[in-house]
Amino acid sequence: MPFDPHAILSQMKIEKLRRPELQTSGQQVTNCIMKRLFTIIFLALTFYACVMDRVYNCKIKNDSIDKIQIKISFDKNFIDSIYNGNETKFLSFVKENIGQDSGVSMINLDTLNLTVIYQALPKTSFTLEHGMSGPDYSFYKAITVFDHEKIELNGKKEIDNAFKKIDGEYLLTIE
Repeated sequence: MPFDPHAILSQMKIEKLRRPELQTSGQQVTNCIMKRLFTIIFLALTFYACVMDRVYNCKIKNDSIDKIQIKISFDKNFIDSIYNGNETKFLSFVKENIGQDSGVSMINLDTLNLTVIYQALPKTSFTLEHGMSGPDYSFYKAITVFDHEKIELNGKKEIDNAFKKIDGEYLLTIE
C-alpha cells in the first residue's frame, strides 16, 4: 500500500473527534508524519545497504603472447563435504562455472585425483571464481600455471596472496 499522508491525516482527524485527549495541533501531526517518513526511509536505506554486496570476479589473466596451461587441484575433503561424494554434481559444477571464458578450453579432467587442466590463449582471461562479496578459494588444493616458468600456489593462503584486487576484480596476471 503506497504511503498516503492525506489518508493518515484523515484517520488522525477521525480519531481526534472520537477521543478528545488525542486532539493535537497541526505542528504535532506534521512532526508525527515526518518521524514516520524518516523511519521508513532509514529502514529502506539500511536494507538496501545490507543486500547490495558487490559482485566479484577472480581471474587468471594471460597478458603474454603465448598460450598458458592452468592446472587446478581440488580439495577432495571440501568437495566431498559439499557434494557427498557425488562425482556427477561436482563435474557439472566444474564444467559450468570454471574456465567458461572465450579462448579457454579444458584439455584434461582427472576425476580420480580431482584435477583439471585448462589452456588459455594469449590475451585472454580465465575465470576461477565469481560471486558475491569476495573469493574464498576453499575448493582448491593447488593451482599451477605453466608459461615460460612454473607458478605453483599450494593451499588457500598462497592462492589468496597471489591474487591482487584491482578495480573490483581479483587478478593473477601472467606477462
